[in-house]
Amino acid sequence: MKRLSVLAAVVLIGYICHYDIKNGTIPSSYTEQPAQEVMNMTKEAVDENSKSYNIVKVRAGDTVLSIMEQLIKGPIPVPIDQLIKDFKHLNEIEPEEIQVGKEYKFPTYK
Repeated sequence: MKRLSVLAAVVLIGYICHYDIKNGTIPSSYTEQPAQEVMNMTKEAVDENSKSYNIVKVRAGDTVLSIMEQLIKGPIPVPIDQLIKDFKHLNEIEPEEIQVGKEYKFPTYK
């Protein structure tokens, strides 16, 4: 009986891990508000005069990287260093200092 209980627990934990990796547990209902000036943006640094970004309200558990992956619906097309540089340029704040409930500008990449 003990072995059956251990086997059931292992199967349950395996299913939970599989579901979490495949679907995730954080809902993805971000409110995207496109900027008023939307121009084409390449993988280069964000220029002050030609911005393209989304404004997103941060929720509990969000990071700059997780929000960007949700916006793009996949991996980011630029190196993380470039993303951090662009985020700092748009918001004048370190990515580690974002606060829950506040809105920040996130760069748009094509």
